[in-house]
Amino acid sequence: MRDVNAGWALRYTHANVASFFFIFVYLHIARGLYYSSYREPRGLVWTIGVIILILMMAIGFLGYTFSLIYIKTNMISMDLNIYLASLSLSLMNLVLSLKIL
Repeated sequence: MRDVNAGWALRYTHANVASFFFIFVYLHIARGLYYSSYREPRGLVWTIGVIILILMMAIGFLGYTFSLIYIKTNMISMDLNIYLASLSLSLMNLVLSLKIL
């Protein structure tokens, strides 16, 4: 960040764009739920999309965690990410168990 011209701008732009990317992904999922895209004949496409979502969350989490370990900052934000990841998985399990969809 200090060795590159305008490195601070690149870093903060990347952080904001990554956050907005996940917001748009969640909006895309909400639209799919609204239009019942999880039902047949598109069930396989929905399943593949959920797998891609889980992979994106894992890659984003690991990338964030590795950078925290590398720069040796406090682990409060890593604990928050672990909590948010487990919360989203718990919400998915709750929705599936209630058979709302």
